[in-house]
Amino acid sequence: FQIPPIHHEWNKDQLMIPSSYEPVQPRPEWYQALEAGVPGVHYPLPEDDKTEENSDAGTEPLEAIPRRAWVVLFVCSASMFLLLMDSSAMFVGFPFIEERFSATTSRTTLSWIVTALFIFMVSSLLIAGRVADRFGRRKIFLLGLALYGIAGIAAGCIPVVWVLIVTRSLQGIAIAMLSPSGLAMSLREFPQSRRAYAFGVWGTIGAVTGLCGSPLAAGMVQIFNWQ
Repeated sequence: FQIPPIHHEWNKDQLMIPSSYEPVQPRPEWYQALEAGVPGVHYPLPEDDKTEENSDAGTEPLEAIPRRAWVVLFVCSASMFLLLMDSSAMFVGFPFIEERFSATTSRTTLSWIVTALFIFMVSSLLIAGRVADRFGRRKIFLLGLALYGIAGIAAGCIPVVWVLIVTRSLQGIAIAMLSPSGLAMSLREFPQSRRAYAFGVWGTIGAVTGLCGSPLAAGMVQIFNWQ
């Protein structure tokens, strides 16, 4: 018993083809090259494409740092290095100062030579920063540098206890004028995307001074004197 074959011709109009049907797209060039065995062709993974897009979108080109920015940062950092070095020298030279004035002045009074600097420095920081914003950071920086130098020269040339206390107080005010103004001037010269370099150099100067300040100050006091 055999079933006769059924021959039927389909009409295209009778086929139920959905409206969202899209014809088969031709194979891409990379697929054809992969079938042909072209060297150096690989299958593009979607993860790789997404990773590249995210990395390209997340990274921004760094701006170039002008030479003027490095010069300003070097001057401000060198000034702070000398100030911190001088403060370290005071701690090292205090026993020699005490030996010089111990016969006429009590130790409590002599301690004000060290304490006065920090009291006036801390109490003047906010005021000095506000004044620098009002009248100009460069002017306040130069004025603080001049005040610190003049007070230091006066303290070394006039070995009197009350003169040392007054000059150290003035030096504390000068440090309050120098510290915020110098950092603000340095940050202003650097591009916004590279200001981390200025913070890094500024912090490194403070760390190096804290490490080398006392030994260098001790050598200077030993070779010369506390003045």
